[in-house]
Amino acid sequence: MAITPDGSTLLVAETYAFRISAFGINPDGSLTGRSDWANLGTSPDKVPAPEPAIQAAHPLPDGICLDSEGALWVADAGGDGALRVTEGGKIVGKVETPGLAVYAVALGGPDLKTLYMCAAPKLGISDPKVERRGYLLSREVDVPGLP
Repeated sequence: MAITPDGSTLLVAETYAFRISAFGINPDGSLTGRSDWANLGTSPDKVPAPEPAIQAAHPLPDGICLDSEGALWVADAGGDGALRVTEGGKIVGKVETPGLAVYAVALGGPDLKTLYMCAAPKLGISDPKVERRGYLLSREVDVPGLP
């Protein structure tokens, strides 16, 4: 999840629905009015089970973080990298992690231009009960994160 800098919108990654949803944040903290901030695949009426979602070959948004231009870095739990996505769902950048899915992202470092990615073998390819590997990866990006 991420909150826009003005505090008015909560963005939520819905992994198996292939979308980022936006909710208005009321002054009392309650949420209102879900809408699609970004749709990264066929929007299902009912969220599919994990296996069909993985096989659908759409990005599976997991962890997210906002950058200073209002784009989201999206961890693609079903792919092999992190995607930079603008409102409306346009993919404007990608950091590839061949053979590894990314499950969480954060922008940091001294200039907030280091994209940190938590990665592991791709879903459906390895059994996490047996193969317990995880990686912390980093990559310099052009647009900094938010302070």
